[in-house]
Amino acid sequence: MFTLRSLESYHTFFRRIAELVLLGSFSLILAAAAQAQIPDLKQPLAPGVKLHDQTNLWQGDKLLSLWRGDPARREIALTFDDGPHPPFTQRLLALLKQLNVRATFFLVGKKVDQAPDVVALIARDGHEVANHTYHHLNLDKMTQADAATEIRLGNEAIKRACGKTPVMFRPPGGHHHPHVLRAAGSLGMTVILWTDDPADFANPGADVIVSRILEQVGNGSDILLHDGVEQTLEMLPDLIARLRQDGYRFVTLSEMVHKVEAKHIVRK
Repeated sequence: MFTLRSLESYHTFFRRIAELVLLGSFSLILAAAAQAQIPDLKQPLAPGVKLHDQTNLWQGDKLLSLWRGDPARREIALTFDDGPHPPFTQRLLALLKQLNVRATFFLVGKKVDQAPDVVALIARDGHEVANHTYHHLNLDKMTQADAATEIRLGNEAIKRACGKTPVMFRPPGGHHHPHVLRAAGSLGMTVILWTDDPADFANPGADVIVSRILEQVGNGSDILLHDGVEQTLEMLPDLIARLRQDGYRFVTLSEMVHKVEAKHIVRK
C-alpha cells in the first residue's frame, strides 16, 4: 500500500538521483538506491491489473487519492472536466438524462461564477459536482497554502451556485505533489486522478475516442473526459451502449470512493 510518506520518498529519491547523474557519480547512485526507503514494486500483480491500479493513497482508513475504484466491481465513473461551458453543458446534461447515466463534473470555480444556473442544473439532474480549482492552475508550482486557497475558492463557488460543497477534487493536469495532497486533505477532500484518458480535448475523432477508452477500460475505471468537446458528445451514445453491453454500470466518484473505503475497512 502506498502512503503519502512513500510518495514523498519517491520525489526525494529521484531528485537525488538526478543530482548524482549530473555529478557523474555512478557509485554514489548505487549507494543512494540501496539506502532509499522506496516501496517494493516487484510484488506480483493480479492478472489483468496494472501498476497504477495499486497506487491509491491512504491515510488510515481515509482515501487520500484515487486512481481506480474496486477492481472486483463492474463499475465505471464517467467524469467531465473544465466546465461549465454553456450552452454545451446543457446539451451534455440532456444527453446523459436520455441515456440514464449519472456522471461527475469537475468544475472550474471562475466558470461556475459565470454560469451558476448551469451548475445548479447539474446538481438537480443527480450528477456529482466536484472541484477542479478556481483558476485552473498547476498546483505543483504553488505553496501548500496557495493550493489550499485555490481549492477552497472552488468549493465556495460551487456551494454558492448549487448549495452543495464538493468532497472530490481533481487537480488540473493531474499535478499532485505531496503538498497538493496535504492541501486537499486539510479541506477534507479526496484527490481524484484517472485510469483512462482518451485525450478528447485534442479532437482526435469520435471513433478514436471510443476506441482509446475501450482499449484501456476495466473494472473500477475512472474515465477522464471534457465538458465543451463536440466529439465527446457525439461518441457518448455509442460508448455507453458498448460498455453496458459488456456489463458495466455507471457510478459517481463519491459512490466509487465510498465502496473502496468500505472494502478497505472490512479487510482490516
